Order: sequence, then C-alpha cells, then structure tokens
Amino acid sequence: MFFILLFVLTQGRLSVAETQNEANAAVEPASDELERWVPSLSISMGMLLQRASGDTSTNEISPENAGIPPTLTSPFDPTIVKPASGQDLVFTPISHLSFELMTPALRSVPFVPEIAVPGRPRLFAHGDAALSFSQQYDLVRVDKPGEFKVPGVSNYRAADILGQGVKAQVYVDDLVWSAGGGLAFTFDVFDRRVRIKASVEWIRQTLVIDADFRRLVQERVGTPAAPLIFDDDFRQIILPLAKNKVFHGMGPGLEIEVDSNRAGPFVVSTFLGVRVYRILGDRNINLTTTNEFDETATLNYKHRRVAYQGAMGIRIRWVPE
Repeated sequence: MFFILLFVLTQGRLSVAETQNEANAAVEPASDELERWVPSLSISMGMLLQRASGDTSTNEISPENAGIPPTLTSPFDPTIVKPASGQDLVFTPISHLSFELMTPALRSVPFVPEIAVPGRPRLFAHGDAALSFSQQYDLVRVDKPGEFKVPGVSNYRAADILGQGVKAQVYVDDLVWSAGGGLAFTFDVFDRRVRIKASVEWIRQTLVIDADFRRLVQERVGTPAAPLIFDDDFRQIILPLAKNKVFHGMGPGLEIEVDSNRAGPFVVSTFLGVRVYRILGDRNINLTTTNEFDETATLNYKHRRVAYQGAMGIRIRWVPE
C-alpha cells in the first residue's frame, strides 16, 4: 500500500495549473522557497544490507561423564558438536520517520554578488528513528538443534534423539537511529523542482547474536528388562550464548527529491536515496560459555566493514505561499 500511495502522489503534473485554480494545482517552482528555512517530516521504507560470518567450536565431553559409546556403525564423537562456520547477507527491512531542516539557499558567490551559484546550494540536517523488521539469519547450523524429542521406539540411543546440534544466529534489533547533514542543490527540470542532496550519514544499530549448543550423553546401556528412561539415563549438554552489540557507522549519502503536489502550506515530495556506511570500532565478538563439567562452547562472530542502505519515501515540507 505504501508504494501504491507513493506512485499515485508522484503522478501530479505541473501542467494541471493550466486548467485548474492555482490553489489546487501541483507545485510550481517558487523563488521564495529558496529564500527561507524549510522544515519537513518524511516517512520511508528501505532495506539495510550487511554481511556477517561466524564459526563455532566446542571442547571434548568431560571424560568422567562421557557416557556409553554407540555401536561401531555410529562412532562416538568426543566433541560436543563438530566445528562449523558460515556467513550470510543480512537483509533488514526498515521504516524511517525523519525530521529535516533546510537553510535558505546561497544566491551568489560570497562577496561577488554578480556571480550566481549553480544549483543554489543550501545546507540541511536530519534525524531519523527507524523500526527494523529483521528476521533471524543462520550463520551456522549443524543438524536441527531444539527441544529434545525421543523417537517413538522402545530401543533407542543418544544418537537417535532429535534436537541435538548447534545454531548461531544474528538479527538487527527493533530500533535503528540515524542522522546526517550536507548540501542540497536545486534545479527545475521539466517544470518540476528537483533537489540533489549529498550528505555525510551516521547510523546506530544493535545486533543480537546468539547461539545454542545441544548434545545428549547416554549414561547406561538399556536392556529389555530395564529400558532406558530419558530423564534418568541421558545427560543433557545445553550451552547457550547471547550478546547484544551496538555498532556505529558513518559514510556518504545521496538523495534525489522531486516536488509533486501542494496541499495548502504543505508541499509533498517523493525521494529516493542510498547510503553507504563504514562500520566503526571492533567488529569481532568472541563468546564463550562453560558448564559445571568444564565443557565449553565458543562462537566467534565477525561483521563486515561496509553496510549499505537504500530507501524511498514521501516528504511533507512546510512551504507557505
């Protein structure tokens, strides 16, 4: 629905002014708009893209609690979970609400009024609050870790029980903050007012990284007379890891904005923008956990240096006639 509304709003034609009252016409290029401070609010939808990777490892099962090895057809693995690694491209849909303030335009070169400045540059700054709709991305997954489930047979072993393995995941937390500022250049193209805006951008996001290591150890051999009991004859190894990490990034931004319609003192414009962020600081996270048997699990998380963001949206600018 957002993109349908965006399409409809962009269809306003300046030529409507020829057949309708000027008060109901689409926006006409007005020189006084460049001479004043212009506040605005915008809403946009976009995508944040970044790449992450991770590797997991564990030590061996505690010798005094190693349990009963399975048969030779299913060799006993002394490590809790085999080492594994992986990576993924993390796509995060985001919805921005932004406030922007733009200064009056520079009409001519300072101290040389007879020389006009192309594009009538003006300063602008904005602050954004965004909601992310990120799903969880698997960086590492071995088997299907989860709730332990006993197979529906009477004679089973530890290797037959479902829910063992490891998974390591990452996702962007709900709130993302950003801000930026730069120069806007204004042009009139085919009777439309167009702004090209170059800026320096900042972003603050929280990434949630977690992992779950699960293994069962069989502690006695079952017999027909004394069948195995899950709660009594199997030891559960569950080693969870979790961390929230704040990442900051800075980089360039570019936006193209086109005025489309006027509604009283408000001018509606549509825009399309891209931003490239360089993630600052330490991008590696090392997590380790140990249980009472000195059994240890480790997750090494790495975040790529560059993140990308693209968005399109609607801006409502306060420009009284």
